[in-house]
Amino acid sequence: SAIEYGYGVNDSITRLVGEVKNKRILVLGAGELGTPIALAQGGAHVICVDPGGRRIIKTQAQAEENVCRVECHQGAFADLAFLRADSIDIVFSATVLDEVEDLDRVIRQCQRVLRKSSPMIMSLEHPLARMVEQEEFHATPGVLPLGVPRITRSFFDDSDFETTRGGQRVTVYPRTISHIHELFMRHGFKVDSIAEPAPEFHHEPIVMVPPVVIFRARKEGL
Repeated sequence: SAIEYGYGVNDSITRLVGEVKNKRILVLGAGELGTPIALAQGGAHVICVDPGGRRIIKTQAQAEENVCRVECHQGAFADLAFLRADSIDIVFSATVLDEVEDLDRVIRQCQRVLRKSSPMIMSLEHPLARMVEQEEFHATPGVLPLGVPRITRSFFDDSDFETTRGGQRVTVYPRTISHIHELFMRHGFKVDSIAEPAPEFHHEPIVMVPPVVIFRARKEGL
């Protein structure tokens, strides 16, 4: 299993997560990606939170199939009162926090539960990827599946919109990279890495632009 950031990008490309054995890792987001399973198989105590019942059920089924333990909680991403302050070693989230209107509150709650100097690692759909659509066609194996791109949305359009993810309709709240960076800084984090990696070719990525942007921000404090 791989630690996945979504859209064909995994941690073998970025190597931002590091050693997970015996660490308490809070994963915000369940369902399609196998990251909670990969972390549990690596020896972590994984706590998974997601508001979607179907996504939670899918992660629980994956854990049972892979004979590993993932502690699952259905609820809003910011509802972390069940966790003590300074009790989490890593917060990880892949391509779901742009479904949250009040991201400010989520980051504030993550800062509360993280230990000092511990990271929050978060991927979001890249702002450029939201602008571009490509024709769908079958590519030759090993060849970049370059289609004809079309610009369908302004970079400066920050209005929310609906889309389908994992077979469910969700509302997405677009934010720029600079806005996310500002939110981290506002709530006592220091951003030490921003990655915009290319995806693996065997997926179906948007190859003209990065499909995701990944932040790693560490909790500051005395």
